[in-house]
Amino acid sequence: MEKMTNAQKFSKVAEILTTVKADADLIAFVTEKAEQSIKRNDARKSNPVQSKTNKEKIADMAKIEKLFTTLDPEKFYSSQEILAMVPEFEGYTPQKMTPRLKALVESGAIVKGNSTSDKKKVGYKVA
Repeated sequence: MEKMTNAQKFSKVAEILTTVKADADLIAFVTEKAEQSIKRNDARKSNPVQSKTNKEKIADMAKIEKLFTTLDPEKFYSSQEILAMVPEFEGYTPQKMTPRLKALVESGAIVKGNSTSDKKKVGYKVA
């Protein structure tokens, strides 16, 4: 069975209540709730809200991409080296950098490999 949305559930309940000839106020209430649910879902789809963290991540990714345009394209840089090169990233931990770098790898902007300076560490270079 396919999963039903709240709007579909409210509509189904209103249909059942109409069939069993329930109180008109009750049917109107359930129908109104279905319409509210549809309206709320449409508003969410048309205006997706980005969290503060996600906005910060996207801005950081742009800074990293810009940094890689100035670096040696053949050298892999560790996340610590990247942190040291961007003054705005002072105080960032490797755990905070990893999702940003991973997203850039998935988008194809950079490539993941072994760091040129330390082969035991993961490194990144421009694609």
